[in-house]
Amino acid sequence: MKFCIQFMLSIVLVLTGINQGIEANAQTDSSMKEYKIGLMLPFYLHNWSKRKSDTATAIYDYYEGVQMALSDLDRLGMNLVLHVYDTEEDSLRVDSLMNTPKLREMNTVIGPIYESTITPMLRFSAITKIPLVSPFKFIEYQGPDSFPLINMGASDSGKAFGEGQEIARNYPGYELFVISDKKDEHFKQRKLFKDGFILGGGKMVTQIGIDELNKLYSATKTKKVIVYAPIDTVGILKQLVSQAARGKIILCLPKELRKVKAFGKSEMIRGNVHFGDNMYYNKYEDRVLAFRKIYRKRFRWEASKYQFLGYDQMMFIGQALMTFGQDYYKKLGSAQINGIMQNYSLLQASNGSYENAGCQILKYNSEGKREAVK
Repeated sequence: MKFCIQFMLSIVLVLTGINQGIEANAQTDSSMKEYKIGLMLPFYLHNWSKRKSDTATAIYDYYEGVQMALSDLDRLGMNLVLHVYDTEEDSLRVDSLMNTPKLREMNTVIGPIYESTITPMLRFSAITKIPLVSPFKFIEYQGPDSFPLINMGASDSGKAFGEGQEIARNYPGYELFVISDKKDEHFKQRKLFKDGFILGGGKMVTQIGIDELNKLYSATKTKKVIVYAPIDTVGILKQLVSQAARGKIILCLPKELRKVKAFGKSEMIRGNVHFGDNMYYNKYEDRVLAFRKIYRKRFRWEASKYQFLGYDQMMFIGQALMTFGQDYYKKLGSAQINGIMQNYSLLQASNGSYENAGCQILKYNSEGKREAVK
């Protein structure tokens, strides 16, 4: 069934002229300013074997979510036109698209996703200043040019900023202790978690070294305490887990620590550890159920994370464009925009680029399953 859906989509794209770009959404108000979005993804319309790959399946799932968002944006009266391009994995194909006048009319371009096709588009955006959105992969751009590159994912330090914001919002009135191992590799994570915590409404922040835990233990006697510990010293981590398991502290750790040898998921469960994630949804939550119902009616299949991803990202980009114009990334500030699965809060990085630091705070329940902290 899923394969048939992909095939039907590919036929629709071919018939409407995917190679030249298509208008996938009707104009709703001729008096309204029109915004154009280019979607550049590897649909593999001319490569049957690759169209059956896991990557292609994810791309078609994402595109279905985009289509659902366009329908909702249309009902909201937003005048968006989507142009879809099949990039395959061909840098020469992207080079040829870059030379077409149509692509230079875009107000935002989403994709491409492969390094060989991303590189020429980075040059294109550097010249045109058209915002380039990376929907899946985090791109760390360190070139000489300044232009709007918007990562829908975040670096480790960007994730820390979002986690700090959300922890502050979830636990007002708590004092934050940040544990430092004085390693340079964790410097940005410590700093940005503190910045996010303060921006999210937190006020009291104390940083201590791994040899100063007595200061933390003293504070827990009279204060409500959150601890953030981006460290890899297993002995210290287990001490903090013990404190969290006894209800002395709320412990927040980077989710990657669940893979650390001699620590792992079992300790995360024992300590009721909190961590950030931006790819989580509860399939039985009301708004998720509503999406799944509409999706099943339209596509005769069950939605996965990539349909949610496509929907959330297009809703975010479309509404931001219509509200703030092409330089929306400059005007959103620290606003937190919540989707069905993904949340959005843009953090400015170097060279005019941005990364999405939005997230949800999760923890493991007693059964070892993730659940959102409300």
